[in-house]
Amino acid sequence: SLQSAINQAYSAGVVICAAMGNEYSHITTDQSSWVSPVCNDGVLGVDNKVIGVAAVDEDDEKAPFSNYSEAYSFCDVSAPGVDILSCVWTEEGSYDSYSGTSMATPHIAGVAALVKKAHPSWSAEQLKAAVMNTAVHDLYTGPNKTGKKYGPARVGAGRTDARYAVKTTPLAYRKPKPGVVSASLGAGSSPHL
Repeated sequence: SLQSAINQAYSAGVVICAAMGNEYSHITTDQSSWVSPVCNDGVLGVDNKVIGVAAVDEDDEKAPFSNYSEAYSFCDVSAPGVDILSCVWTEEGSYDSYSGTSMATPHIAGVAALVKKAHPSWSAEQLKAAVMNTAVHDLYTGPNKTGKKYGPARVGAGRTDARYAVKTTPLAYRKPKPGVVSASLGAGSSPHL
């Protein structure tokens, strides 16, 4: 099953990153709204082994298509996901621009890889904590950092910061309950403590 594959990979130290989806849907505790594998990584409120990634634009505004969650934080962190150049075959050349949470997710996988290189002994949970704890860039409802700031349940801990993630050593996560690293203030440690 997908859940057993996630558990096995996580136990082996693999950091699992997954796109939140592009339907501008509100992911709730109702399983009919769940996006796989972001929401299917264990027991709701207990496990959180998959890093759910939302998309933001160049102005740190949440992408209008990015799924979000308010009831329980399936969304853990955000990354650039609007007008991202990708290596693809095209008639005109070898690059094209795409938007989506699947364009944001590789940014987070890359940040996790950089953190793993800097801290090779860290567990998957510690690596996830480093990525989330250092995603401190606020996201806004309006362009050019205007409007209200989004809360962590809608966009995760914030926009990723690769340099900060690699250099960090203090980590906030629930050591007695493996798998509980989340931006949800009710389910795990807040990355802003």
